[in-house]
Amino acid sequence: MTDTFKFTIKNHKTGTVIFEALLDVQCKKEAYGVQLGAAVMIAKLCGADLRDANLRGAYLCGADLRGAYLCGADLRHAKLCGADLRGADLRGADLHGADLRHADLRGADLRDADLRDAKLLARLRGADLRGAAGISVRVIDGGARSDGIRFLLTRTDPGEWRVIAGGRDFTLTEARKHWTETRGDTDLGHETFLILDHMVALAKLRKWPEQGEELKDTGEST
Repeated sequence: MTDTFKFTIKNHKTGTVIFEALLDVQCKKEAYGVQLGAAVMIAKLCGADLRDANLRGAYLCGADLRGAYLCGADLRHAKLCGADLRGADLRGADLHGADLRHADLRGADLRDADLRDAKLLARLRGADLRGAAGISVRVIDGGARSDGIRFLLTRTDPGEWRVIAGGRDFTLTEARKHWTETRGDTDLGHETFLILDHMVALAKLRKWPEQGEELKDTGEST
């Protein structure tokens, strides 16, 4: 009895097979997303072109995908938390609902990618986000606090503002409440509120639409 089985990765537009991987038979016990993730890693090691690949729901947490060619790939709801995507070509990729928390996207090309509803506590330095749905020109880098924590302000469709810093993802109200409770009247606390106010001021200058509690909270300093 063979100890491997064939697993195919197909083009999500045409259905044609673009890569065939041999997986250990034990992998048959795993969920489809895990099998798909294993096949993707083999394809990456082989230098395969995964343009327009159907990778929906792939489990790729912590995967080394540096420089991977994933242009136009369907990565909806893929698990990419902690993945190394530095320099990856993700132009036009569908990352709707993907888990990108703590992924390294530095230098990645995300032009025209769909990042709506994606979980995005990711490193983005140098990433090309032009035209990316759900995040295009919707990231304001507030810089690093003196203890090294970097602050980002993002907005999602239809306009919710989120503060991302130190592995946290807050609304503005939640952010101010959290750092008031944890930092209070300290130098780091004052620095945090200055960063928040700076990002909000830039968001207003760029005419970001405000919504719900975010609208009530902006401009308030604690």
